[in-house]
Amino acid sequence: MYSVMSASTDRPELLPLVFAAVDHAIESVAHSGGPLIAFALVAEGDQVTLHRFVDETLEGGVERAREFLREADANVTFVALAYDGYLTCDGVRTDAIYVAAQEAGKHNSDLFAQPYAMTDDGLAEIGNVKHVEINEPTLLGVAAEPAKAGKKVFGRFRLAR
Repeated sequence: MYSVMSASTDRPELLPLVFAAVDHAIESVAHSGGPLIAFALVAEGDQVTLHRFVDETLEGGVERAREFLREADANVTFVALAYDGYLTCDGVRTDAIYVAAQEAGKHNSDLFAQPYAMTDDGLAEIGNVKHVEINEPTLLGVAAEPAKAGKKVFGRFRLAR
């Protein structure tokens, strides 16, 4: 079980990619009725590519995504991995979209969650995106270094489809 913290993070540069992943995940689940097929967003500068990971199990898809990200190209600046799960907060279990995100050169990733419920009217988000954990295991290979040292990317990412 995770302890849910404030939605803020000491790594605000992750948030544009996190929100892009949450938005895409919510749209995917709303369209398909769920569950979410794990996917990764990989940012190189201001270009973002989407990679889906289909496997026999949802957990297998997440593991395939983690393997893919550990082998990421040296030009990658940020990555995000989105997958479906459950969040228990104050003793109440809900469906949730999880997004683990990492900046190149950092040795751990941050974990975020967006709780949701499927209703007769479709998908309903419950509250806002929550910052769940700081020391999530690394997504990128340990040796990954920032492609452009000192350059931060802010603003909204645009998915290259």
